[in-house]
Amino acid sequence: MLSHLFPSVPTRRFWRRSEHQEVKPKPAMPAKPCRWRALYLALPLMVFLCGTSPAAKAVVPGTDANVVTAIDVSDSIGRYEEWLQQAGLVRALVHPDFLRAATAGPRRRIGFAVFTWSSDGKFDLLVPWTVIGSAEDAARLSQ
Repeated sequence: MLSHLFPSVPTRRFWRRSEHQEVKPKPAMPAKPCRWRALYLALPLMVFLCGTSPAAKAVVPGTDANVVTAIDVSDSIGRYEEWLQQAGLVRALVHPDFLRAATAGPRRRIGFAVFTWSSDGKFDLLVPWTVIGSAEDAARLSQ
C-alpha cells in the first residue's frame, strides 16, 4: 500500500539478521470489544436522565457550567485503580485551583454529578446533580 512512498521499506516480508531467514509477519490480532462503546452509550443517557428529572431541575439553580464525571469500574480496572480514581476526584474537588475556577463565572457556582460505568454497560449514579459554589460545598461533597 505505502510501498510507492517508501520503496526501501519491506511491506510483506520481514528479515532477521541474516537476509536468508525469512520471518513471516504475525497475523492481525482479533478486534477487542470497544470498552468506550459503553461510555459513549451511557454518557448521553446519564446526561439526559440527570438533566431532565424534576429533582435535578429543583436542585440545580442557574449554574455557569455543569460537570459530569465518569469513573471506570470495569473488569480491566483493579480495586487500587478504582480507589485511585475516586481519591483523585476527591482531592481535585477541594483543590483551591478547582474552587477558584468553579466560582469564577458570573453565577459563581457549577453543577456537578458523578457516575460509575463498566465495559458491560452498567452504570450507577454516585452523586446526583449538586451545586458547588464554595469550599464548604466541595468539602461536603468530598465526604
